[in-house]
Amino acid sequence: MELQEIINKFRQNNGGAFTPSNEGFRVLDLKGQTFQINRPIYIHKMNNVIISNFRINISEKFTQESNLNLNVPKFTDKFALNLYKVKNILLKDVYIDCMKICSGISISKFLRVKIVRQFVLHQTEYGIYSPKCSKENGNNHELEILDSNIMEYEFGDGYGEKKGYLPKFDEAVSRNSTGIFLGQADNVIADCNIHLCKVGILSNMRANRIQGNHITAGGTKDREIFDCIVVNKNTRGACLIHNNYIDNGRLLIKTSNVEMADRNYVHVTDNIFYRGYNHPINKEFNHIYVLAENNNSSFANVIINSNIFYNQDANLDPSSEEKTFNPDSGLERVIKPFQVDTKNGNLDNKRCWGSSMEKNTFTNSQGLYEIPQSTNFVVKHNFKASENGNEKIELNKYVPFGLIVKVSIIGIYYSEKLKELNTITNSMNNDIPKLTVIDKQIFVTYKSKLDFTLHIEVLSGSFYKNHNIINL
Repeated sequence: MELQEIINKFRQNNGGAFTPSNEGFRVLDLKGQTFQINRPIYIHKMNNVIISNFRINISEKFTQESNLNLNVPKFTDKFALNLYKVKNILLKDVYIDCMKICSGISISKFLRVKIVRQFVLHQTEYGIYSPKCSKENGNNHELEILDSNIMEYEFGDGYGEKKGYLPKFDEAVSRNSTGIFLGQADNVIADCNIHLCKVGILSNMRANRIQGNHITAGGTKDREIFDCIVVNKNTRGACLIHNNYIDNGRLLIKTSNVEMADRNYVHVTDNIFYRGYNHPINKEFNHIYVLAENNNSSFANVIINSNIFYNQDANLDPSSEEKTFNPDSGLERVIKPFQVDTKNGNLDNKRCWGSSMEKNTFTNSQGLYEIPQSTNFVVKHNFKASENGNEKIELNKYVPFGLIVKVSIIGIYYSEKLKELNTITNSMNNDIPKLTVIDKQIFVTYKSKLDFTLHIEVLSGSFYKNHNIINL
C-alpha cells in the first residue's frame, strides 16, 4: 500500500479530521517501512496525531503534481512531505532522502507542530519550511524542530558511487538550500545538526529560539563564505541565539531604517564561533556580519555577550595557490569578529540603544585577526614625555557600534615605576592628561616629564535612548 493511501485510511478510520484533545492522541506507527514516492505526500486536516517511524526515498519519476484535490498552496508541490491544516501534530523518527529532486518538509496552516528526530537529506531549496503568515498559508504558530539532522550534503557526496545524481559537495555553486526557514513566530530549533547547506537557519519572524545546534558550512574548493544563521532584523525577524556551535560559517544580521527594526531584538549569547579551513582567499572573515540595507539603519536591542570566537591556526596559513598569487604578502587572511557592511547604508549611532558587545572570549593568534571589539573595555596607550603633548587614539577597532557614552582615566603608569599605579590624585606632580571625545576618537592633551602609559576605560553603545555623551 502506498504511503498516501495509508495516511488517508488512518485519517478516515480514526475520527476524521478532528479529535478533541481529551480523547488522547491517535498513533500511526509505520514500523520502519521504506516508501518510494513519485508525488508529494500530504498529512492534511488532522488534530492530535503522532506519526512515526518510516523512511521516504524520492523516485526519479517524482512529479510535483498531487493526485489529491486539496486546494493546497502552490509551493507545497516542491516538498516530499507536507503538513497542511493540522493542529497538535508530533512527527518523529522520519528519514527523507530528497535525492536532489525536491525539498524536504513543509508545514503550513498549523498550530503546535513538533518535529523530532528527522533526517532530511539532499534537499533542493529547503530542508524544513514554514512560510510567512498569510491568508493562503495560515496564521501559523509554535513549530518545534528538535534533535534532527538537516543535510544538503554529506562529506563525500558527488564523488565515487554517489557521482551519478549528486553534485560535488565541496563546490560552492552546488549549495542551494536553506536548512530551516522560519517564516512565522514562536518557534524552537534545538539540538539539531544542520550540515553543508548554503544557509543553515533563516529567522524571518519574531520570538524564535535557536539553541544548542551544530550548524556547519564545511569547506569548499573556492573557499566560499556561507551563512550558518540569518536574522532578518530589517523588517520582522527577532530571535534568541544561544549555546550553538557555528562552524565555518557566519551569523548574518540584516537591518534597515524602518521603524520596526528598532523593536526587533537579537540576543547572541554563549555560542562558539569557529573558523578553520574554509577561509576566503585574500579576504577578511567576520564571525558576525551586519548588513545595513540603507542609511540610518537601526541596531537597537542587540546583545552579543559571552561568546567564544575560535580559529584553527594551522588551517589559516596561505595555501600554495595563494603564495603563487602573491608570494610576498605573508598572512593574507584576517578574522575580525564583528563587521558592519556599509556598501548600501550605515548604522545610525542614535539607533543602537539597548545594545552591547561584552565578555566575549577570543583566541589569540597573532596576525590572524584584528583586535576584538567590545562596548565596555580598557584601552592602554603609551605616551612620550612632552611639555605640549597632543595625541589621538582611534577607537574604531575597539568600538563595534553605537556612541561613546563614557570615557574615564582609571590609572597612569610612569616609566620609572611600572609596577606602581599612580592615581589621578597622586600623579607625581605631572599634569593630569585631559581627554576629549569626538565620534570614535579620543584626543589626549597632556604635560609630563616622564613617559607614561594611560589606562582609559571606555563605555560605548547606547544603553538608553536619550543618553548624553560625556566628554572628559
